[in-house]
Amino acid sequence: MALSWRQDDLAERSGVGIATLRRFESTGRIGFVGLAKLLATLGLADRFLGALKQPAPAPKDINEFLASAPAPVRQRAPRRAAGN
Repeated sequence: MALSWRQDDLAERSGVGIATLRRFESTGRIGFVGLAKLLATLGLADRFLGALKQPAPAPKDINEFLASAPAPVRQRAPRRAAGN
């Protein structure tokens, strides 16, 4: 809808059959290859794959949390001009 494509436009551009596309829209069921074709056609493949990555494990306790935090970076004060 966001691209103003009709079902048959998406089916033609992706190579997924119109019946498969309609079944996917009504039931949520589709094969892997069909899903991959749709995601690639819609420019969503990278977002989809990124969503499948496992999140970093949570720290077990406060000490592990504090140990994993990056050290603060101190900013240097600007140098004063000579004679001030």
